[in-house]
This record gives sequence, C-alpha cells and structure tokens, in this order.
Amino acid sequence: MSTEDKELSFEKFVSKKIRLVILTVGISTLIFVMSVSGYYLRQLIEEVSGTIEKLVKSNVETYLKALEGYEESLEEEWMRPALKKIFKMVISNKITDLQLSMDDQRVLGYDITIFDMNGKILFTTSDNFKIDEITLNFVRKLKPGEIAFEKIDEFVKLDKSYAFVKKGYVKINSKEAAVLRAFINWPGVNSLVNSISLISKHYSFIKRVGIYEHDLDPFGYAFPKLTPAEKELAIQALKSKKMVVRRKLAKMFFVDTIQLFPRDGEFSKPFVITAETDFKFARGSQWAFFISLILSIIFSMYFAGSAVKKIASNINRDLSNLMEIMRKFRDDKVFLPSEKIESSEIREFREIFSHFYEMAQDITAYVEMLEASEQELEKAYQEVEKAYTELEEAHLLFAQELSMIAEGYDEITGNHIYRVGELSAFIAEKLGLGESFVNEIRYYARLHDIGKLLVPQEI
Repeated sequence: MSTEDKELSFEKFVSKKIRLVILTVGISTLIFVMSVSGYYLRQLIEEVSGTIEKLVKSNVETYLKALEGYEESLEEEWMRPALKKIFKMVISNKITDLQLSMDDQRVLGYDITIFDMNGKILFTTSDNFKIDEITLNFVRKLKPGEIAFEKIDEFVKLDKSYAFVKKGYVKINSKEAAVLRAFINWPGVNSLVNSISLISKHYSFIKRVGIYEHDLDPFGYAFPKLTPAEKELAIQALKSKKMVVRRKLAKMFFVDTIQLFPRDGEFSKPFVITAETDFKFARGSQWAFFISLILSIIFSMYFAGSAVKKIASNINRDLSNLMEIMRKFRDDKVFLPSEKIESSEIREFREIFSHFYEMAQDITAYVEMLEASEQELEKAYQEVEKAYTELEEAHLLFAQELSMIAEGYDEITGNHIYRVGELSAFIAEKLGLGESFVNEIRYYARLHDIGKLLVPQEI
C-alpha cells in the first residue's frame, strides 16, 4: 500500500478504490462493446453495400440480356449486308463512294473506319473512333471476308438523343480490316439508365451508382466521370476480374465488372459498375450509443460513489467505536461494552467485538494474577531484606564485640585496631567506594589482628 493510501481515511480509501474498479470495468466494457459493435457494423455495411452492388449488376445484366434479341435482328437485317457491301467497296478501292441505306428506323446513323492489324487508322468517317487491343486480338483471328460483331458496350449522344453503339467488323485481308459503327435507337435505353441512376434516390445511404465502358467512360448521360483514384480501382477490377472495395470509415466504394457471354461470331468487352455507400447514420447511431454508455459509466461512478461513501461512513463509525473501546482498555484497563458495536449491521464487527471482549477478560485475569504475584514477591523481598539487614547488623555487632575484646586484651592493640578501622574508612571514602562499604570497612578492618587473642599473654 502506498503512503498516499495510508494517509487516506477509510471512507475515502474505499470510495477511491470502488470508483477505480467501476472506471476500469466501464472502460473495459466500452472498449469491448466498441470493438464488437464496430466489427458487426462493418460487416453489416459490407453486406448491405455488397447487396446494392449486386442489385446494380443484376439490373445491368438484365437489360443487356434483353437487348440481345434486338442486337441479333439488327446484325442480320442491316449490319451484315452493310459489312459485305463495305468489303466489296474496299476491295474495289471505292470506299469513298460508299453510301449505306438508312431505311431501318432503328439506325440513327453510322460511320466507317479502316485500320491495320497494328491499330493504325487508314481511313475513317468518324472523329472519335478508338481501337483497343482486345478488338485487335479478336480481328486478327478472322479470315479475309469473315464478319464478326461486338456486343453493345458504348453509349453516345447523337444530336439531341442518346444511342447505343453497335460495331461490326469485316476482315479485308491479312493486314487490314474495316469496322462499321451503327448508332442504334433502343427504347429500353432510358429505362436502363434511369433505373440505375434512381437507385441512389431511393436509398439515403447510396450516394451514387454508375456504369462505365471498358475505357472507363460513363455508359450514359446520368453517370459521373470517375476520379483518377477511382479509375485506378477500376483498372484493378478489370485486371483481376474481381470486386475491388475502398473503405473509409462509414463510406465504401465498390468497383466490379460485368462480362456478357457472346454468341458465335461475337466478342464482348467487360463493363465496369460502381456503387458508393455512406452509412453515416449508422456510425452516428453507434457514437450516440457509445456516448450514452460513457454517460452511464459517469453516472454509475457518481451514484456508486455516493452509495459507497454512505456504506464506508457506517463502517468507519463502527471502526471508530471499536477503536475507542480498545484505547480505553489500553489506558484504563477497563472494558466498557458498546451497544453500538453489539447492534452493528455488519456481522464481522460483532464477531471482532466478541473476540476482543474475550481477549480483554483473559488479559484482565492475567493482570490480576500478576498483581497478586507481585504483592507476594514484594512481601517476600521485604522479609529477605529485613533478614539481610539483621544479619548484617549481627555481623557488625560481632565485629564490634571482637574489637572490644581485643581492646580489653591489649590496650595498645585495641587502640591500634580502632585506628586501623578509621584509617581504612578514611581511605575507602577518598577512593569513592560508597558509604555502605566505608561503614563496613570501618568495622571489619579492626579485625585484622584478631588472631593475637590466641597468643599467650606471656608472649
């Protein structure tokens, strides 16, 4: 126990320790709840966001599959004959004179481009045609005169309306090929774009969704352009053909691809779809819960402190009463029973009081026995001291009688004996040998020649 704890009163010490326990348990609970709720909230966000991404993907796939029949009839009824005509005109070197009929109401316009197997543009009526490596690899495998189609993967604005772009390819020879781009009017295009773009308006946690072509341009008028960072994620998804997710607190940005399976004589390039979700409300609810938990801990500490203070005060009162009884017994050797202790609500205090009472009785009995023994010893000591004094007096008297006998036997010797006693006492006194010794030597020194008494008188 530290010095600080020793200096605290019992009441403050208990209150401090209880508050510390509550604070420790509260913080541990808070950390545990935050960790668990954060984990499950993150899982929930991911599952919901993943569901939204699947919803967008399924919508796109549904509409594009619905377009397949439309594409197939267009290929056979208008584009294949047009590509055969292009092949013949290129072979005869009359491509500049080529005019295709526009009697099909589905076709809003077209352009023609001739390119080599390295992707170099040799001739074009378009201002924005681009060719990619996927297309080149497919066209290289065609035989001269063979025709192939690319599934719709592009959406452009044509004059004041929007149209799909349908591409058809014909291999001219081993080095060259031609592409016919037909701008197709399909009534379902608005339904597709609107159904996807409106998803974010129906759900507050969905910030935006989008469909993008293989070159990452928006597929339609309702979708925003991708940022450089988002394009990097889209490139990762195209390369891995797996969903890529960027997480930032409650926000998630999903990028996935859609690969439509072409029929014989067709090829396709993957679409990119995106979905951005923001679950701030969930995070807000979580933080509100955490703040409520923190406030609960604070209030618990306050009320627990008050309760502990009251309990500690009662215990401290019983302790003070018990200590007062002990001090009284120590000082006066008197044990005074206390009704406060005997009626204490704490069983341990009553037991301590009972044990102390028994101990006090035993100590009192021992003290009385010791006092009686002390009185007997004192009486015996006095008797011994009296006997010793009488014996000493007898010795001195005997010595005095002997000295008187010696003095009566020989006056000269007697005077000599007296003088020796006085001189011995004088010397002993000067030596600081004590009054008792000086008195004794005064008498006993006279006996130094007592043996002369046995010498015959005549000698």
